[in-house]
Amino acid sequence: MRAIPLLKFALLTPLLAAAFMSGCAKKPPPQEAKRFPVKVGEAVAQPMPYVIRTIGSVKSDTIINVLPQVNGQLLKWYFAEGDLVEKDQLIGKIDPRPYEAALEEAIGQLAQARATLAFNLEVVERYRELLPSDYVAMLTYDQFVSNVETSQGQVEQFEGAVAAAQVNLGWTSIYSPVKGKTGIQFVDEGNVVSSTQTQALVTINQLSPILVTFTVPQRYFPEIQLYSGEKEIEVEATFMDDVARSWVGKLTMYDNQIDLRSGTLYCQATMPNEDATLWPGLFLNIVVKLYEIPNAVVVPARAIGIDTQGEFLFVVKEDSTADLRRIQIGQRFADLQVVNEGLKAGEFVVTEGQALLSPGSEVEIQK
Repeated sequence: MRAIPLLKFALLTPLLAAAFMSGCAKKPPPQEAKRFPVKVGEAVAQPMPYVIRTIGSVKSDTIINVLPQVNGQLLKWYFAEGDLVEKDQLIGKIDPRPYEAALEEAIGQLAQARATLAFNLEVVERYRELLPSDYVAMLTYDQFVSNVETSQGQVEQFEGAVAAAQVNLGWTSIYSPVKGKTGIQFVDEGNVVSSTQTQALVTINQLSPILVTFTVPQRYFPEIQLYSGEKEIEVEATFMDDVARSWVGKLTMYDNQIDLRSGTLYCQATMPNEDATLWPGLFLNIVVKLYEIPNAVVVPARAIGIDTQGEFLFVVKEDSTADLRRIQIGQRFADLQVVNEGLKAGEFVVTEGQALLSPGSEVEIQK
C-alpha cells in the first residue's frame, strides 16, 4: 500500500476531528406540526324550497283585434300608436249622429205604442161593465181585447228597438277591453268603417296580467302533477342580467303531453305586471318552487369542493384537525348549498383556506 504523505495527514486530522465532534453533538428538538389558518361556517338545519330552474319567455295573455261593430265614419282616435291604455279607456269614436237619430225615432215609436195600449186598456175596462146588460156584443168586446194584446206586442217590439238603438249608439264609442299596449292604427281618422270588415282597427296586447312560458325536463312531470293538485305552485321570474328584480306568479297551465322531440313539458305561469315592465318576447330566469324541505342541512356554498370522485368538504373536528368528508349535494340557493348526505347540522366546515388542507391537517380557526 502506498503511504500517505505526512503533510496531507496533518491537514486531514483536524477535519476528521471536527466531523466526529459534530456527530456526537446533541440533536435539535422536533418542530411542532404546522397549523393552517382557515375560516369556518356551521352546518344548519332550516326549511328550504325544492325548485326547478329553467329559462322562459314572456308573451301576452290576450291579443285583442279591435273591430268596428257598426258602420260609419271614424271621427277620432284618442291614443297615439304604441300607447299603454287602461281597461275601459275610450280609444276611438265613430260618427254617432245616425245612431242618435235612430234611437230618438225608436223612443218616439215606443211612446206612441204605449199610448195606444193605454187607450185600448181603457176601452176594454169600459165595455166590460156593459157586458152583463147586453149593451155591447161579445164579438165587439173580443175585438177590443184583441186590440189590447196587439198594442202590448207593439210596445214590446219598440222596447226592443230602443234597446237595439242604444246598443248601436254605444258601439260608436270604442273602448279598450283590456289593459295593454296598442299597436298600429290600421284605419286613419276620416275613413268609413264597416261592421262586416275583417281588418282590425288596432291590435292591443294585454300586459297585466301577463304570461311567462317555459319548459321543464319530463322527469319533473310527476312532481308537477302531484303538487299542482294539492296547492298553487309558485313561479318566480327574474331578468337574465338583473336577478335583483323579480316577479312572483302562479303556475296556471302545463301541457297535456310531453314533447317527443325534446322530452320536455310545456308550462305557463301568470305574472302580475302592473308597471308593464315585463314585455312580450323577453327571456327570463325561471324558478318553479314545488315544495319545501322542512330540515335541510345547509352550508355556505364556498365550502364545497369537487374532484374526480365527486363533491367533498373539510369538517373541523374537536381536536382542530380537518376531516375530508365525501358528500351528496342538493340544490343551491345563491351562497347556500343543501347537503343531502354526509353531513349533520351543527358540524363546522372550512369555508376559506381548504386549498392547503389534506386529511388530518391541523387547522387554526381565524375570526
